Amino acid sequence: MDRETARNLVAGYSLTSVPVATPFWPELDGLVSVREMSGTESFNYENAEKTDVATGKVLVASIHLTENKSPIFNATDYQWLLDTVGISSLKPLLYKVMGLSGMLKSQQEAAIEEAKKNLNPTTPNA
Repeated sequence: MDRETARNLVAGYSLTSVPVATPFWPELDGLVSVREMSGTESFNYENAEKTDVATGKVLVASIHLTENKSPIFNATDYQWLLDTVGISSLKPLLYKVMGLSGMLKSQQEAAIEEAKKNLNPTTPNA
């Protein structure tokens, strides 16, 4: 396989998206999905202070309609979303996004433990 073919295969990849229950938005329940963060979004979130702005931006970017993957919110809606929707509704959505993105602490700890198991032991020079 050549480089261009491989690159085209990667370009066809889409971010993982899963339906989520939204009983707090009854008219939308069963119609909403969240997607994992892109690499850029993930690195930006990991390196940002975990403020309401960073969290709001992740949520507005990740929440979309299941049927056609259209975003429900505009990129600038993050503060409106945070001011309008209760944290008890937003946290489950955020945790789902973080889980899809491999950013939950338990996932990171499991990945580190798996990497440690796969390390080849080295023998010190005697």
